[in-house]
Amino acid sequence: MENRKIALVYDNGCTNLRAALVDNEGNVLAQDLVKVAGITTNEDLSKRAKDMGDKLIQTAGCNLDDIIGVGIASAGNFNEHGNIDLMPNSKIPEGVEITFPTDIEKHYKKPTVKINDCSAGARAAQVFGLGKGKNYGVIAYITMSTGVNSGYIIHGEVYRGEKGKNPESGHSLAIYNGRECGCGGKGHFEAYLSGSAIAGMAREKLEDQDGGYLAKSRIYQRSCKELGVDIKEREKILANIKAEHVYSALNEGDNDAEEINDTVTTVLAALLGQQITTFRPGMIELGGSIIVNNQKILSVALKKLNRNRDYSAFGQDNVAIGITPLGDDNILLGVAAEVFYKVKSVRK
Repeated sequence: MENRKIALVYDNGCTNLRAALVDNEGNVLAQDLVKVAGITTNEDLSKRAKDMGDKLIQTAGCNLDDIIGVGIASAGNFNEHGNIDLMPNSKIPEGVEITFPTDIEKHYKKPTVKINDCSAGARAAQVFGLGKGKNYGVIAYITMSTGVNSGYIIHGEVYRGEKGKNPESGHSLAIYNGRECGCGGKGHFEAYLSGSAIAGMAREKLEDQDGGYLAKSRIYQRSCKELGVDIKEREKILANIKAEHVYSALNEGDNDAEEINDTVTTVLAALLGQQITTFRPGMIELGGSIIVNNQKILSVALKKLNRNRDYSAFGQDNVAIGITPLGDDNILLGVAAEVFYKVKSVRK
């Protein structure tokens, strides 16, 4: 394609490290993925990232001259050196500076853009997602996955706070003195809306039940079947429960799953209301495996939102709210879009 521009991009998330070659039309030319649970040192993360990038360039038949820039999206915050001080849910010990962003920059010697993963999600929403071709001045993006967070495009630019810090709406208060969050705080939105939180709520409902109750639980049955163990292996089965088991059980009318989903949708409605009244967005796009794979969560949350708040009183009754059409690629596409936006030496 004439005038095609290509970016090498990374999505360093809480579950996977992904890399891809993406062009300016939003086409993913090649991509690769590794689970971050197996990465325990800073050096290993840098090596994996370099190896993935080199392999993609070779697989796609490109050379470095074809690539206009590199983009790195990551959970957590980039520090003044362009590295990551702390990445949520990482196996790399706390206190270790994660240098893979600057290691990649030195390796490829290309203009390099570094961005929080939810900010990349917001850019993807604007350029390739529900905001494509629209003229929204303010776009909010919310992820519901291993963690919960948000990013924003405000009048064309990625929003960053004081000293470049990223928003952490997932760690704002949803319920006073509520469930414990992975960060150690209580009652945060992430303590109710993340995959680990949903699984945790299921375990809390089942852990004190007798064998007869567990034998009838669709959630327990799903976990047991996945493990392939005897139904009496209580400890293993409870520990293995995942959000996907809860939502499979919900589709079969499991009462515990219905109660958990009621909590999830109520808390999500509160988060959406917070975003609307705080940022006054024209659009909110949601992504992440929890919401993408269980889209009824949003429709129920919107009914609760509309039933409890009248945003027309604030002149804000027409916010477009939907789920990303980009699936698992939205962060990769967002960081690519940020590369194309930021790299000024793009070939004409």
